[in-house]
Amino acid sequence: MHDKKDNSYESEFLPAIQQTIDDMLTESSPREFTEEEIIESETELSFLSPVHLLNQAWFKFHSNPQDYRTWEEKAIDIFQIRT
Repeated sequence: MHDKKDNSYESEFLPAIQQTIDDMLTESSPREFTEEEIIESETELSFLSPVHLLNQAWFKFHSNPQDYRTWEEKAIDIFQIRT
């Protein structure tokens, strides 16, 4: 692996990250989600809850990983302002 200072995601880590998240979710027994929180939002950068924000992040990451970082920075800024 090469030294990267831009905090880019390395694709070879995604299976391990996904497994860790799956295991954590199993252990934590999270609350039930609402239908609105799990569907892909048609309104760009509009979030109903932290759950909705995280689901939108996964949609964005999987659909357009090249632009994810820019989207993520905007999304977090907007979410913090609204909460």
